[in-house]
Amino acid sequence: MNKKGWISSVVIRFLFDSLTVEKIGWNNNFLARKGGRRVIYVCWHGSQFMGLSCLRNHSITALVSMSKDGDVIASAMGYLGYRILRGSSSRGAARSLLGLSKEIKAGFDTAITVDGPRGPRHKAKPGAAFLARRTGAAILPLGFAYSNVKKMKSWDQNEIPYPFSKVVFVTGRPIFPDEFSSEEEGSVLIENRIFECEAIAANRIQK
Repeated sequence: MNKKGWISSVVIRFLFDSLTVEKIGWNNNFLARKGGRRVIYVCWHGSQFMGLSCLRNHSITALVSMSKDGDVIASAMGYLGYRILRGSSSRGAARSLLGLSKEIKAGFDTAITVDGPRGPRHKAKPGAAFLARRTGAAILPLGFAYSNVKKMKSWDQNEIPYPFSKVVFVTGRPIFPDEFSSEEEGSVLIENRIFECEAIAANRIQK
């Protein structure tokens, strides 16, 4: 048992359970899964807290680094119901993508912070588009807006909602592999769809 990981998972649960979360577009999951497709959930690295919380207990595979900090993160995510693949999206990226591909082909969804692990912020890297083309999985963009949020002074401006605040969680229109002809084109499409989700969420939070 990783004590720090367990404590982190408890803190995440308590904070998330204090929030009022409104879901918009969750039915896009069913549209994405037509024909037995698996799903690649994508969001910005700065939105990882809400992405992690909203998708917990769905046996989704997530890539976690091999660092000491990654040990804690992997443990916490395990307690939150995730499947964990240890690797790196920067060093040894090809091996990590192959591992995620095997997970998808084995029948599991995956989740990727597409501008991680070190940015640039809000610039999608090609991994998600590559996986979609390789496996036939659909990409589902996620976006969030908050009534009261703390943005950390980090490259990703990591967003932590204050307890008892309201959050709007938008699942956008799915992106299918035949909608783009290259990883670069797919990455731009992912960026635009996430921004679209965030715009819908921001508009809703103001009402």
